[in-house]
Amino acid sequence: MENGEVIYLVDSTPVRLIESQEPFWRDLEPGVAGHDVLALQHFLQDEGLLASEPSGSYDADTEAAVQSWQEELGSTPTGVVQLGETVAVPESPVEVQVGEAIRVGAELSGGEESVFAPVGERRFVMVVQEAQAQQIPTEASIRVTYDDYEWDAVISSVEDGADQSTNVEYQLTAPNGGEVCLDDCHVLPAETQLTLRSQVAVVPEIEGIGVPTAAVRISSEGEPYVTTRHGDVPVEVLGSGQGVAIVEGLEGGTEVRVFDESRSTHTMPPEDNADGDEEVINEVPEPTGQSTEEGSPESGDQSDVQEEITD
Repeated sequence: MENGEVIYLVDSTPVRLIESQEPFWRDLEPGVAGHDVLALQHFLQDEGLLASEPSGSYDADTEAAVQSWQEELGSTPTGVVQLGETVAVPESPVEVQVGEAIRVGAELSGGEESVFAPVGERRFVMVVQEAQAQQIPTEASIRVTYDDYEWDAVISSVEDGADQSTNVEYQLTAPNGGEVCLDDCHVLPAETQLTLRSQVAVVPEIEGIGVPTAAVRISSEGEPYVTTRHGDVPVEVLGSGQGVAIVEGLEGGTEVRVFDESRSTHTMPPEDNADGDEEVINEVPEPTGQSTEEGSPESGDQSDVQEEITD
């Protein structure tokens, strides 16, 4: 909800959300002064209803601005904001949750817990079993998702699970050290604890030219190379998985020789094909941002992230 929006109605009186660092605790009317008046004035100024500079004192300009605001809302323009017509939140927009006492047909006497909103810093905790934790390096990157939103996260600290459990808890932050949800935190429901989905990249994503792993040979000096129509070309293997190796040292479109994987993958001169090795010519595709991750079943591990919010 945005600053000034109506949360619910009591009879025909709208209850509105107002940004304020302190709660509203009295009627706001001519003659009173304080932080609650100042918060109201800042809102009226943002709405273009108050031309004078907010002072914290409920003066004639403030009364006139409140009357204009009430007319816009279809309320009687009394110029007074009665206790209960405004609910303070530290910032907006914010995801709010209406209390159980606020429901259609309920009779309110005042003092009910009406609106809940997150305050303080959110903590993102990824909880995994001990066996899973052994596969997750501390430098792993994590993708946290909620509906259509995605956020990158990193591990800031590791703790044992509560109550002597066998779980391991990873404290997560954004790569810059802030909250994982960054500027989108207002989209998260105002709940004390929320379970989100996450994906752990055990091995960093690698992009580049891909060749079949059977095309990569090892020379007598222990250096990897591939065989092209024009001879052997030394390469650097950046990573491999699922039968594909990502290498540096080749251009897209280069044809490489693929050897029978049942044979040795060590030194084998390309011109020596007398022992029956099967020769296949494959063309290396143009780079298209293809990525490969070694040990792919682990690189897509799914786990839950708990977001703890203090009401």
